[in-house]
Amino acid sequence: MKEQDDFSLSALISAYASCGRMTDARRIFDRKIDPCVVLWNSLISGHVLNNKEIEALALFNKMQEKGVQQDFSSIAVVLSACSNLCIFEHVKQMHGHAHKVGVIHDVIIASTLIDAYSKYGMPNDACKFFSELRAYDTILLNSMMTVYSVVEELKMQSSFSRQCQIKA
Repeated sequence: MKEQDDFSLSALISAYASCGRMTDARRIFDRKIDPCVVLWNSLISGHVLNNKEIEALALFNKMQEKGVQQDFSSIAVVLSACSNLCIFEHVKQMHGHAHKVGVIHDVIIASTLIDAYSKYGMPNDACKFFSELRAYDTILLNSMMTVYSVVEELKMQSSFSRQCQIKA
């Protein structure tokens, strides 16, 4: 029997993951002796999709141990997992890692980082990172608009809180 190509297996893993059938997705992944980055990304992404971020991070670590070269997709999904888990230290580590492997200027990576910095109440860090980017697109500009809207919302909440204290 002819061995299936990696992209077909990746589609199958993603399909199982989108149905919440991670055991089946893992079974397909485990058939490969030496899975490529596309298969790793599909499995890791499936775990994040199914709110199994800890498992996704463990798989990413295993991927690194096996010496598989990560790409922008690997890092984007792990950043998402870290952000979902509210593990800011890991987000900062992945920021450094993205820089090290040369994918820091990828739109998805940059947008995910800006969103994470905003989520953690660090709009200055989001703005600083944004200013260091080489180019901007609609996605990045929308991410920054979100940062600014959150900052403005916090200012309005603070102002409202002060008004309530004065009236009390």
